[in-house]
Amino acid sequence: MPAGRPIGSLDKRTSRSTELFGPHVDEAIKTLREIAASSVANNSDRIAACKIICEYGLGKPIQPTEVGGPGGQPIQHEVTINWCAPAGKQ
Repeated sequence: MPAGRPIGSLDKRTSRSTELFGPHVDEAIKTLREIAASSVANNSDRIAACKIICEYGLGKPIQPTEVGGPGGQPIQHEVTINWCAPAGKQ
């Protein structure tokens, strides 16, 4: 039997958070939708509300990172080995 929690089970913190905040999720989403659709809210609040709705509804977009050498060429590796005689033996 593997050590630790069974796969898919929640840890104590996640369980407690779900217990405390779970009942308020629908109201929070409704509030975000109202802010996003409001003509009275300022643009930064509307954008923030839309961003939160999209990130939680669709997942945060992946930030691609391209790593390469100059001009997009492969990274060149160089390994230098310096052999040294043991102390006292030269």
